[in-house]
Amino acid sequence: MGARSMNISLSEAEQLVFGADHCFAGGYLAKKWKLPVFLYTCIRYHHSIDSMPPELAEYDKMTAIVAMANYLAVSKKIGDSGENDVPPVVDPLLSRVSRETIEKIVEQARASVKA
Repeated sequence: MGARSMNISLSEAEQLVFGADHCFAGGYLAKKWKLPVFLYTCIRYHHSIDSMPPELAEYDKMTAIVAMANYLAVSKKIGDSGENDVPPVVDPLLSRVSRETIEKIVEQARASVKA
């Protein structure tokens, strides 16, 4: 029985089955593998930026970008995240990242897709 059939989010299903979600597990692995702090932060907090500890605040914009990418992928049904609903996180995230930054990211993404 999957998250969709139970009508719960993938994160909720992960919590039920494993006692932790993919953000926690990914953060654990990022630390264990000694990945750079910015990667750990993006992995661990892309679904919960507001719970990010103050000492990681310098990475909030980068993490917001990862969260927005996740939002776009889920909302456009790119891949299969297992999520039932689009996460309602975009408005608070947009205030963390400038329009110019978003436009640069979109340009880079388009260029990499064409390559």
